[in-house]
Amino acid sequence: MNAQKLLITIFGTMAVAAFFVACSRHESHTIPSGPELSFQDITNIVFGETVREDHERKHYEFAVSDAEEIRHIVSFMHLEAGGNDLCMYPYSITFQKSSGQPITMIFGSCSLHLIANGHVVFDYDMPDGFYGTFRGLAQKGFGAHWHPEQAP
Repeated sequence: MNAQKLLITIFGTMAVAAFFVACSRHESHTIPSGPELSFQDITNIVFGETVREDHERKHYEFAVSDAEEIRHIVSFMHLEAGGNDLCMYPYSITFQKSSGQPITMIFGSCSLHLIANGHVVFDYDMPDGFYGTFRGLAQKGFGAHWHPEQAP
């Protein structure tokens, strides 16, 4: 009986190890780097907010397409690894480019999460000045639908 338990333990451990190796090689877990995080050639920025209203989940968006405003927003995107697990992430931002893949993130008042293939792949501290600028834009862009998050 002990030999049988030992074999089950060995095969179970091997199966779990194989699972983790397979997951680590799946492309949705690769952290984008280099040109994928380049904030050059941004032509449009789309902000989103997901809220519950009348027992329904609703999503609102507004876009920034003015070149000067885009440059101003992008000027804050000096990202440092970090993040805060206690932060809520009701907002999204998508940097659309003239060529290449857009950069999509979710964020709250304290940090940003980079999204790739529908998964969070990297966490960043909130860049200085970005959230305050977003709040000013959101008051205009979301209008009456905006539900400001209270900073901790």
